[in-house]
Amino acid sequence: MSLKNVAIVINRLYGVRTKIRVFSTVINFLISRILFFLILRVSRRIVVLLKTPSMWRSEICSIHLNCLLGKSFENIKSVFRPLYMPFINRYKFRRENKAFNNFGNTVLLKAKDALEEIDVHFWLDFGTLLGVYRDGKLIGHDTDVDIAIFLKDYSPKIEEAMQKHGFSYTHRIDIDNGTKALEQSFAYKDVAIDIFYYTQQGDQNVCHLFPLNKQKERVCREIYTTFDGFTTIDFLDTQWQIPKNTEQRLSDTYGEEFRIPIKNWYTPDDALNSKLTNDICKETKYN
Repeated sequence: MSLKNVAIVINRLYGVRTKIRVFSTVINFLISRILFFLILRVSRRIVVLLKTPSMWRSEICSIHLNCLLGKSFENIKSVFRPLYMPFINRYKFRRENKAFNNFGNTVLLKAKDALEEIDVHFWLDFGTLLGVYRDGKLIGHDTDVDIAIFLKDYSPKIEEAMQKHGFSYTHRIDIDNGTKALEQSFAYKDVAIDIFYYTQQGDQNVCHLFPLNKQKERVCREIYTTFDGFTTIDFLDTQWQIPKNTEQRLSDTYGEEFRIPIKNWYTPDDALNSKLTNDICKETKYN
């Protein structure tokens, strides 16, 4: 079977997330093997030039074996990771963005059907709210759908309803087992939809985001948004709940110039109305 045919089979059998993992694994493997053989050649020359004693040769062979098995290679890979990870991340973004532009509206409509079926109140939030309110459509350079629910309205029926309508449950992040904060992610047609859970504190709504730090560990950021009830907006020939003071809500997070698109905006880090907390969160991955 040709490489082209193999690629076609993989493309049909696996989703975007799996292909990204396979691509990343292949790149890591190829780089590790190339560096291994470079190390092997250099060390052989050292052995010849310095007439290395047999006890040193055995140590070098041990290092070679460890490299081959991947045991002592992590430090070397960490040096080269900044060189190839941008390509992997770019590939990941393009695939996710393509899926989002093809099926984002479908994902939003299916989520609406699922949540209305169990009578759960939700509203558009973050990038989805920004796109629908500002542009009358989902943001073209986005990769996921964002909606919000009050934490007091959470129920396991939400997962059941979403899965009933074809969504896969991908992960959950919470604080204090979901009693203080909760975020859930689902996926359909390789498009993620994030559900952010809010609590009311006076005239503000509060939710939590969980970005990764440089050590690839989850940290907690608290988001405060102005809240004054809800109104509706027409989109995709139906009505959607949005904050009554949407312009203030968007200004809180994106600044007063929220009407100017910013392609490299990353809300968990860039939101103007967020702050780091010392809360400990727990992440559970399902797919």
